Amino acid sequence: MENTILSSSPHIRHEATTARIMLDVVIALIPAGVAGVIFFGLNAAITIVLAVAAAVLTEALIQLATKKKVTVKRLVGCRYRPYSSV
Repeated sequence: MENTILSSSPHIRHEATTARIMLDVVIALIPAGVAGVIFFGLNAAITIVLAVAAAVLTEALIQLATKKKVTVKRLVGCRYRPYSSV
């Protein structure tokens, strides 16, 4: 037990940024969106566009209201910073 090192998470380091991970998520959702439009028609496309627009707008308005930096343009809707006083 003398050589034990105590450190906070994450224990695995990687060079991927949150914006890059979110871009990967968006890319992964494209086939599902295309399939939805093919199977369900134009209404599916309208629903997808309205849902994404509402989510992005809501996140931006909340960040503006709380005087936080708007992170929508970096594909990062939520900036989770544990143990932060800001």
